[in-house]
Amino acid sequence: MSPISRLATLLRRTTSRTTETRSLDAAGSGRRWTDDRQATGPGVVYQTAPTIGARAQHFALNTSIGARITEALVGMLIGAGIVPRSRHPAPAIRETLQLSFSSWTDVADADGRTDFYGQQAQFARDLVVLGEFLAVWSEDTRTGAPQLRRLHPEQLDRSVSWRKPTGYALQGVEFDLTGRIVAYHIRPAMPGDALAGYTLAPERVPASEVIHGFRPLMPGQVRGLSWFAPVLMPAKELDATLDAMILRTKIAALHAGFITDNEGGSPYEGDSSGAAQEVALEPGSMPVLPNGKHIDFFPLPDQGGATALVTGLFRMIAAGAGVTFEAATGDYSQVNYSSARMAKMDLRPFIEGVQHHVVVFGLCRPVWKRFVRWQLLTGRVSAAAYMREPGTFDVAKWLPPAWPWIDPEGEAKAAEIALRTNLRSRSEIIAERGYDAEEVDAEIAADAARLKRLGVAPAAQVQSPAPVARAVPEMLFRADFRPASIDEKARTVELIASTGAGVVRYDIEGPFREDLIVSAAAIDMTRLEGMPLLDSHRQDSLDRVLGAVRAARVEAGQLIVKVEISARAEAFWQDIRAGIIRNVSVGYLPIQWKDGLDAKGARVRTVTHWELREVSLVPVGADPTARTRKLEDA
Repeated sequence: MSPISRLATLLRRTTSRTTETRSLDAAGSGRRWTDDRQATGPGVVYQTAPTIGARAQHFALNTSIGARITEALVGMLIGAGIVPRSRHPAPAIRETLQLSFSSWTDVADADGRTDFYGQQAQFARDLVVLGEFLAVWSEDTRTGAPQLRRLHPEQLDRSVSWRKPTGYALQGVEFDLTGRIVAYHIRPAMPGDALAGYTLAPERVPASEVIHGFRPLMPGQVRGLSWFAPVLMPAKELDATLDAMILRTKIAALHAGFITDNEGGSPYEGDSSGAAQEVALEPGSMPVLPNGKHIDFFPLPDQGGATALVTGLFRMIAAGAGVTFEAATGDYSQVNYSSARMAKMDLRPFIEGVQHHVVVFGLCRPVWKRFVRWQLLTGRVSAAAYMREPGTFDVAKWLPPAWPWIDPEGEAKAAEIALRTNLRSRSEIIAERGYDAEEVDAEIAADAARLKRLGVAPAAQVQSPAPVARAVPEMLFRADFRPASIDEKARTVELIASTGAGVVRYDIEGPFREDLIVSAAAIDMTRLEGMPLLDSHRQDSLDRVLGAVRAARVEAGQLIVKVEISARAEAFWQDIRAGIIRNVSVGYLPIQWKDGLDAKGARVRTVTHWELREVSLVPVGADPTARTRKLEDA
């Protein structure tokens, strides 16, 4: 044998041994895989979905945990409803569409049992329990308004599966040769239900007249699977375990004692059949025993770790259904702020994914397009305008229900900081709360107009907590004080912006003192160029800009800034020259800090790194040493 042949033979033997001995355990065989069960494709879903759906419906209707999980999921997915907002650029058309849609929601249900948002909850329930939702379009016989009729998903006939030269059908869904859905084969009633004495055959309904949605779990899937499929077996075991524990408790409480009877007789009442007697045990009974007789009971086994087992089963079911243990059981005894926040962060992406990828895509968008077509037919929307730009009419933004705040004050502050630092828009923050920015602004404007008309003073403006102190002691200064750093020609003056003096602030735990480290390394001055000099931290108008900061430096533990006063603020300039306006405050963003206690045990927060955002002239400053520089300072 040649050297090349011997090498080839050696490589084959080595490869063979490696394949046999180094396979992945999950792909292996043997004793541990004797009960191997596999899901190889969507065919498994089609075969098992009806049985799983029926069991899931029983789980949701007849068990406490199933009912709670169902309602929790429906509430998180839909809540009071996923509401549309037209994206048309013209405000008048947006308002027309919004008003018409709000009116239409009351007649959206062809059965007249709820409105469109109630239908959303019904479809979400079908999605969770049965794995899919199904509806057909109809019309109001009086107005011609489009309406939706909710159907049981099993009315989509699973027996309709065939292949023809023009296309094919699978599980009641018909496709053309390109794989596009063209029709659904729907029974007028559930399988097994008899109408007029016989079962009706399925009807072919065009795809444009049907709304069908589910969460696809694998490629090629055309029908849904109940979300409870992973938990039905452990739920059945949990039910049996709880029944056994309850029965054991009952047996343990059956007898209070026994009485001996010298005359004999049976200690129990019941029917006799030969030598056997059927007896009934009652809690707290004291049976009479015949003379010389005794009764033995098997010792009741200790429950041991039954409580931990039941809790583990509850957690397994909650995890498999996609909710938290607390949402599934209603037990919040072990929850704190951190765990509640982590649970919310973990659950939110899943719920939002289903909202947008299944409910909005499969239900809400088709409904909006059908509604717009109806507006065209009724003349409320101009056909010419629609033909020019159909996309502007067909697009709407759908706003899911807001997630409840765990820490309202902390989350509101976080949103405020994100808004001030241009990390998020105001519209996005409002939309996250489940509202529309245009509606909110219109309501605010209407409130302001009504207050002005009635002569009611508006509520005081609340300043940002970062740059403005919440509790400031009143400060007194000498009346003959005069600045000494004024440059009349350049209209500049130097200000002591901050010395890091402690300011009292508040958080959810109460008051604390906040100190600033004033050093070149601690202060981020990247925004110095073009930084404004403001009137009392007001940012709502250009009239609040009194000038600009031209330079800044740290000197002997003080932040010194040189500001130029605008010619528009001549009155302010004269008061500064006269020493009437003398108090200064800075607006800043804390970046890094450390918390501790002072000598008296009071809370102290030391901000070690902060960003200078703006400088303001104020009536009363938070830092008593922040002021226009006087002669001895210079």
